[in-house]
Amino acid sequence: LSIAATPGCSHNRLSKVAPELIFVDVGVPKKQGHVNIELLGFIAFLLDLREDQVTLESGAEKKGKIVALSGLKQDKRQLIWALERKVGERHEAHFAVDNINAARNFFSKQAVKRRAELDEFQNLRDEVLSAPSAPLTNVL
Repeated sequence: LSIAATPGCSHNRLSKVAPELIFVDVGVPKKQGHVNIELLGFIAFLLDLREDQVTLESGAEKKGKIVALSGLKQDKRQLIWALERKVGERHEAHFAVDNINAARNFFSKQAVKRRAELDEFQNLRDEVLSAPSAPLTNVL
């Protein structure tokens, strides 16, 4: 997708969809440097894709960006139609903040401890499930 991104808006919004270019208002200031994260998250949300299925090919520092999509089940015409239905809808800008918070949580002491506990639980569960089951006997 070729995208013209306009940062510094109060919300995320598709402002115009043309066959060769999509105009997107991005709800984060340009000076924060989170425009690309917000844009990719917003595009993933609009197309019901995981964030790892949407990547920035070029234009990291420019208004014009090329975004690659993977795992799409639609052809280009269906994709354009789906996006045209969403033109003008306002969406809260939160993808960049969510990304930062996820990174903070990943490295917090509580999160590390919780991941260790979950790993231990998963290992014990796998061990129990892989153990041969003893035959049940009737004890009457």
